[in-house]
Amino acid sequence: MTIRFEQTVDDTLAYYRYFLKTNKQARRAVRIAQFGIPVALWVLMMIVTRDWKFGIALAVVFLIWMLVIPRYMRRSMLRKTRRNLAKPENSRMLGNRSMELGEEGFRIATETAETHFKWAGVIRVVRETGYTFLFLSEQEAVIVPTGRLSADENAAIEKALEMYVKPNEK
Repeated sequence: MTIRFEQTVDDTLAYYRYFLKTNKQARRAVRIAQFGIPVALWVLMMIVTRDWKFGIALAVVFLIWMLVIPRYMRRSMLRKTRRNLAKPENSRMLGNRSMELGEEGFRIATETAETHFKWAGVIRVVRETGYTFLFLSEQEAVIVPTGRLSADENAAIEKALEMYVKPNEK
């Protein structure tokens, strides 16, 4: 069966949101910025100044930092991603797609490229509201906007995943 859909900026950002929420390295980077930097700076400032009033004021500032920085970092990364997707040289990442499902795998075709993926290459399938992500590696996934597909198209995808992707890969 051939399924046609348009991959939009919002689709790609949905994947990046999921990635930032679940990837160990991304979460670790946020935690270091959230906790590591302010704690290290607070300890350093306390050693240098030895002023507890200043230390308490700085602790309050750093507590606010710890609450704000994770959201700021995620928004900043998503804003940069949106900006990069708008560049003409990245236009192939968006646009109309046709996805042809077969026994050996699936083929994604765009105006400028055609790629064949074997089912064995799908290491994990993640379903989020309106999307199915077919992970090909820890950081790369095919984004299928299932929320915009017909019931027949969604059923075809589910049937193919059930038939060809091993249970531990789902």
